Amino acid sequence: EWTEAERKQLAQIATSLAVAMVLDQRQRWEEAVQAESLRKMLSETVHQVKNSLSAVRMFGKLLLRRLPGDDSMNRELAKDILIQSDRLVDLLMPIETIASRPMLSGRRATALPG
Repeated sequence: EWTEAERKQLAQIATSLAVAMVLDQRQRWEEAVQAESLRKMLSETVHQVKNSLSAVRMFGKLLLRRLPGDDSMNRELAKDILIQSDRLVDLLMPIETIASRPMLSGRRATALPG
């Protein structure tokens, strides 16, 4: 049989544990929301950089078409533009893969739980 003092102490411990659990869940949720926000920003940035690289690649192709066949130095520079733009797109692919994974699975990020 529990004494009244022991019951009060157990109730205080239970309340403390419940508050700690809620605070821990809230912190984890806030961290997940922040990570999701960063993921979205990274995804949008990668998309914009890839669009710019596509434009640079297109300009390189147009330049290569307009250069005379005997202008080997400038033709090599135009080819380098194409090669380097492709290389940069390849370097962005792992970042794009990470940025395309949602961090919050099925949760709404508009209000704190509780």
